[in-house]
Amino acid sequence: MKNNKDKSDKHSHSTHEPQQDPQARKGNPPAEPAREAVMAPKGATPGYLISNVPGALGFFPLESLVVMGFEQNGSLLELGPVARLDLDNVKRQCDEAFSAVESYSDVIFAFVVSYRPLKELDWIADFLFEYSSATDRGFDACWHTPEISLGQPYELWFGPEYGDKEPMPRWAEGKIPTITDAASMTNWIGQGKLPEITRDDGIRQLNKRNPFITAANARAMTVQATKKSRAIVDAQIRLATGKATGLKPNSVVCVKAEQIRETALRLITECEGLDLDHVYAKQEALLELGSWLATATLRDVVLGVLIEHPATAEVLMLATMHTYSGTIRINALVIYAAVCIVQDMAMVGGLALSVATTEDPTHRLASLVNQAYRAGLHSRLVDNLTKGSELAVQNWKTHPRASARTRPSRGETAA
Repeated sequence: MKNNKDKSDKHSHSTHEPQQDPQARKGNPPAEPAREAVMAPKGATPGYLISNVPGALGFFPLESLVVMGFEQNGSLLELGPVARLDLDNVKRQCDEAFSAVESYSDVIFAFVVSYRPLKELDWIADFLFEYSSATDRGFDACWHTPEISLGQPYELWFGPEYGDKEPMPRWAEGKIPTITDAASMTNWIGQGKLPEITRDDGIRQLNKRNPFITAANARAMTVQATKKSRAIVDAQIRLATGKATGLKPNSVVCVKAEQIRETALRLITECEGLDLDHVYAKQEALLELGSWLATATLRDVVLGVLIEHPATAEVLMLATMHTYSGTIRINALVIYAAVCIVQDMAMVGGLALSVATTEDPTHRLASLVNQAYRAGLHSRLVDNLTKGSELAVQNWKTHPRASARTRPSRGETAA
């Protein structure tokens, strides 16, 4: 589309980078505001900005509109929120996505990623330009590329006013450079990982099932883990309220919060360095993990320990979510998101939160954490979870019910 949108009637700004996804299902939020510690270097081209999208989103968007926000930091621009829309949802969700990105950005760029014939994309170019013209702030520039991969061409659809001058050639068109050289890929490469090919691939990784556990066994484990968790919490509530008649102080169900955390630390130490398949096979460990995540009270007690050991906790939570369903799985998804954020892989955590809130919109912790994530409050999110865990330990002896006041998730147990 050889600059067929020769409507350079926009605010003048410059260089920028990306974050969020493509094959999103219609129920998914169009924007997931999140900040990445990524700077667009001086002289960066649109191709360089596009190359950062997979690392920022955690997958390679297809047939999508990617909205990228940047914050001015001296002479550089820092990657801010990124939203991804399915092309068919652009008119319906553009305003919501733009608003989410605008709140945190000084500059906003749009990239249309599509292999559709250009004639079929004219309406998108017109819509985005008219949307920008009709508002006080709009997209500072818009480009098109068929796919985000090495050597793919990009082309300017509309951009800043240049007066009588033509836009710089490298801003008008060019080719996308090597994806692995993008700044947003630094953490991925450092951890020996790569973004998923598509968003659906990322979801499939979260939806895998433990190959060592049959469906019937998984259901039995859920019952066993939930029963143990409730027994421990109920016993502690009875002790705290002076209704402990018949309880043995040293029984399995009568434990101190510190003992629970010590058990968690011991399990983490035992599993340190193990790959996912090895954890899959540790049924006793998975039963213990399930009992911690079956109720909000125990979950909150162990949460801080898991966050302190993010690499091992990441594997443990994957194994847990692949083994269980319902409340235990949702809690595992939320904690997995938190430990991903701790490891500077927030984009992966965002996908886990999207899955969690889609599977159970009533889950209180998942909803709260997802809201904080979408607001870009990553550090505060983790700090609040850690402080909440410390409070749960303090409350264990006298007010154990304080961390279990959420209503049961889909008929299972408090979440």
